[in-house]
Amino acid sequence: MNIYPKEYFEYLNRSERKVDVKPFILISSILVFSFSFLFISPLIHEFSHVTFLKMNNCFYNIYSNLNPMTGFYAVIIPFTPMSPLRTFFALLSGIFGSYLILAFIYNLCKKVKDPKIKLLISSLILGFFIDILINSFNGDMVIALNMLGLPKFISLTSLFLFFAPLTFFMFKKFIENLNDFLDGSTVNS
Repeated sequence: MNIYPKEYFEYLNRSERKVDVKPFILISSILVFSFSFLFISPLIHEFSHVTFLKMNNCFYNIYSNLNPMTGFYAVIIPFTPMSPLRTFFALLSGIFGSYLILAFIYNLCKKVKDPKIKLLISSLILGFFIDILINSFNGDMVIALNMLGLPKFISLTSLFLFFAPLTFFMFKKFIENLNDFLDGSTVNS
């Protein structure tokens, strides 16, 4: 019998006993966060790079690796010579693709009313965002800013000034959704 999360919650609501779903949802939230951070966001990031290279008819070679601690990552080596501007956009395409998906998921989360589902989607968003944040400070974004000829201090300061308010906002939204969930997640008979 296939039971999807929404149907499972409806089943719990119909049951005649008092069921506490907090542990199930909290563990699921941690798993969704981990899966998003380690696999989904990095795959979308690298897929965005590959899509940009294919759109520009560039040949490339990709080396990927899966590490249990850092998740999925790949190194993409283009064989076709590219102008500095195309290289700049190729570097930013991974972050841009990740942000597009992040914005889509965030809009989806705003439309959801159920605090249980909202917490799971918030965990997905937080995993995406933290992966983007970490990759921006040690990867494509720093290289792209260095291509502009900016000193490293200015590059890192501008990244910090961009990400600090965004990080605060993401964690604030996650904590709000977590509090909403914890305030009303017990199913009563």
